[in-house]
Amino acid sequence: MDQAADGQARARAKAGPAMIERAPTDLERSRAAAHSTPESAPADQAFRQGWLLAILSAAFLVAAVVAAVLAVLNTDRIVTVNMRAAQVRESVFRLESAYSDILAGEYAALLSDDPAAVDRFRNALEAVTPPLERLRELVMDQNQRERLGRIEQLVHGRVTEIRSVLALIEAGRRDEARDRIRSLGDAADQAAIRASLADFRDRNRLVLAQSEHGYRSAARIQMIVGGVAAFAILLFGLQQLLSTYRFLRQEADSRSRLSAANERLEREVAARTAELAGAVQRFEVALRAANVIVFTQDRNRVFTWISSDVFGLPSGRVIGFKEEDLLPPDVCAIIIPAKEAILSSGTARDYQYSVEIEGRPRWFRVKAEPLADANGRTIGLIGAIIDLTSEKATQDQLARVTDELRDTLQRFQVALKGADITVFAQDAKLLYTWVSRELDGRSPADFVGRTDAEVFKPELARRLTEMKTAVLTAGEPASGEFRVEGVSGENWQLVRVEPRRDSSGAILGILGASVDVTDRRTRETHNRILLRELTHRTKNLLAVVQAMARQTLTTSVSARDFESRFSGRLQGLASSLDILVNENWQGAAVVDLVQSQLTFWKDIIGTRIRLHGADVRLEPEAAQNIGLALHELSTNSAKYGALSVPGGLIDIAWGFEQTDPAQPGEARFSLSWRESNGPRVEPPRHKGFGHAVIERLVPRALNARAQLDYAPAGFSWRLDMPSSYTRAPDAEPREPKVWAG
Repeated sequence: MDQAADGQARARAKAGPAMIERAPTDLERSRAAAHSTPESAPADQAFRQGWLLAILSAAFLVAAVVAAVLAVLNTDRIVTVNMRAAQVRESVFRLESAYSDILAGEYAALLSDDPAAVDRFRNALEAVTPPLERLRELVMDQNQRERLGRIEQLVHGRVTEIRSVLALIEAGRRDEARDRIRSLGDAADQAAIRASLADFRDRNRLVLAQSEHGYRSAARIQMIVGGVAAFAILLFGLQQLLSTYRFLRQEADSRSRLSAANERLEREVAARTAELAGAVQRFEVALRAANVIVFTQDRNRVFTWISSDVFGLPSGRVIGFKEEDLLPPDVCAIIIPAKEAILSSGTARDYQYSVEIEGRPRWFRVKAEPLADANGRTIGLIGAIIDLTSEKATQDQLARVTDELRDTLQRFQVALKGADITVFAQDAKLLYTWVSRELDGRSPADFVGRTDAEVFKPELARRLTEMKTAVLTAGEPASGEFRVEGVSGENWQLVRVEPRRDSSGAILGILGASVDVTDRRTRETHNRILLRELTHRTKNLLAVVQAMARQTLTTSVSARDFESRFSGRLQGLASSLDILVNENWQGAAVVDLVQSQLTFWKDIIGTRIRLHGADVRLEPEAAQNIGLALHELSTNSAKYGALSVPGGLIDIAWGFEQTDPAQPGEARFSLSWRESNGPRVEPPRHKGFGHAVIERLVPRALNARAQLDYAPAGFSWRLDMPSSYTRAPDAEPREPKVWAG
């Protein structure tokens, strides 16, 4: 019963407004009354006389139409046959071409080692199948189908044999492939296939000629029949024209009487039509603007009318169907219970659902209520479908943008804190309107609503105001570095400001950023000091090298002697410099300095060369000079002292001690070199550069005192210098001394 009711409902919906029962309007009653005017008697008589002629004319017209339709169908058959024959010819040509490609590919693959030739051979084998399949679809004649079957057997047999040749070629067995081709008998098979194809083409032309001849004969007969019918229609038409002329003359009086009524009706119809068209247009515009679709359904929930396309379907595809015919089950599970509740309770309902259309979800809101007839009986549903997709998308986008903005602001704040940057905004009067973070120990609230003059000291406020006023006036960015004396002490800030504009380009104020560059300025100052220190040390080093060269040259007996002695002294100086460079010119440990100058005797350090002292670091200047002294002492010992004999001993000791009674409480650093078990020592008769280094040059450079003892049992040297040239291992390096010039 439900299926029958659904079918009747769909039929009524498809029939359109003509099936809707309604009472006649005043306009229709007026038109009916106007057309019910009695006609004149001569008009009735003329109509009764001409009805038989009309029937005969219609009969001949039907005959002519039938003949014309048969002619059209016959022509269509001819065109179809010709097209099919052309397609058959094309497919036969492609089959022959494919077969020729197979033969060419076969020889090319045998004669060439090119992999591309084997690929073309393989592709040619695959190209045979499509033309054969197309011929099976096109050929209708039974004899031709039999011929096609024989051709298929020949071609498939040949292709199968050639595939075996291809397999041998791909396996690299070309000689076996050539023998295989010779055994296949190519000439006979090719001749058989080509002969079969030629016979198939000839037979196809014969079938086409016979079909065309039969169709043309039938077409001529149909044209003759149609011509006779048309001539008869023409005669009857002339007779009817004369009858109509007489009828029109008789109708003239009736038309004159009806004209006034017709004009009145036309004016009324035009006015009401225009009013209805305006109302419909306003209704449609309102629906489109609001993304609203209005619909009606019967009691079985079959759509009977809908204002526009919906669910990605045209309205014609919706009318006559239910929701379950159009929408997925999960959507129907929401819609159907709601509408059934409306039909059963007679109350309006509001619900939402989403439908995936063209791969994208779309949201809809439905407001539906019962549709009642004139007696108040519920006959269906009427409702509005509101497209909420844009609203949902806007809400989702707003939420996403809000989240992104919150994340961006959080990252912005983190970046500003990590980079020690403060961003601020000021209005056209240079009042602070926003500050991103604390600046110079002041919170953002200490700035907002105030000017620079109210926050900073007068000189700094004046310079900042001048720069910001210039930005407001010129509309160009500006920047500068400023020294800030605030609650947290002195610091340097790099300030950059830019004009803040509205959408029209007018300047509303400024935006700025302040970066703490105190560390950079400190590093720059430190670098300048280091450069000046490096210049001074380089000059000192060059002076030492120059003095070494001069003194060595004075005491050398030959160029070879000068080269040997001067190179050794440069090497000793270089060893001291290596240690200083490795320590970033922050000084050197005494033990490292001693070991670097005694590298040549490192195997006996700890046995014949004994070291005594605490972990003390020397300042760079002291390390450089003491290194020169240690080099001269080790060189002299190797030539004349304890290192020149196997049993000689050297004791090197250092430490702090109170050596100046005039200045109690001030410890001095001392370093001693004592030799024993060596050759008998005698005071030198000639004092060279080495003696000058350990006796005068090093003590003078370090404000120290040197003691030399040439005791017969062993030579000793002691250096006593201020402790300011030393420091503890864990102490911070001293600021480098700076000399002008």
